[in-house]
Amino acid sequence: GEGFLLKRAEDGRWYGPLFLKLYGISYGFQAGVQKSGLVFVIMNEKGIEGFLGNNVTLGGSASISAGPTGKTLSADTDYKLEAAIYSYSVSNGIFAGVSLGGSIIRQDTDTNREYYGLSLTPQEIIEKEAIGDDINELINFLESLIVRLN
Repeated sequence: GEGFLLKRAEDGRWYGPLFLKLYGISYGFQAGVQKSGLVFVIMNEKGIEGFLGNNVTLGGSASISAGPTGKTLSADTDYKLEAAIYSYSVSNGIFAGVSLGGSIIRQDTDTNREYYGLSLTPQEIIEKEAIGDDINELINFLESLIVRLN
């Protein structure tokens, strides 16, 4: 899959986007077809560091998606309880299974280069303030959600 990371600082300014690719593999009993959309809310700098490097996650799961939508909410952290990441997913399709799987998150260097017009490191990108018409509409939408939650 494809996605991006935006960082919101405590002063309310936004940084990025850092474009990412997500690769996954799973093994086990599975049947069906499923399409998912994911949102990760990374709660601290330790969590962001995981997205800046190429990270591998391994875990087991039992999931089911039936009908037009299935929804999942989860909270994950590292073994020190420092890298809190909340995830929300919406799935379409018919799927059932128990699996052991892994995922790899990597920077999409081609898309980052195309968006910024030059090669930047992930750290340089996430320290670059998000400005421009391309990203302002999304930031305004995210800010409206934050206002509603408060």
